[in-house]
Amino acid sequence: MYKKIRKYFKVAGLKDVSIHTFRRTFGSILVQSGVDIFRVSKLCRHSSVLVTQKHYAELLDDNLSDSVKMLDKVIPTLK
Repeated sequence: MYKKIRKYFKVAGLKDVSIHTFRRTFGSILVQSGVDIFRVSKLCRHSSVLVTQKHYAELLDDNLSDSVKMLDKVIPTLK
């Protein structure tokens, strides 16, 4: 199976990619879509949630910032 996938990488002109690239992209999309870290950990089959947090911490920080910004929409400004 890996040989077929490498063939498709080559046909697509992709370099420096691997099966792990798919896994990382899958996890990144889930985190950025707001899926909780526990579920992402299970879906990526990481050994623990801590492993998942380590790999996706920067994306979690972005989600936190976006979440705080959403408060502006929910809470009317007091003027």
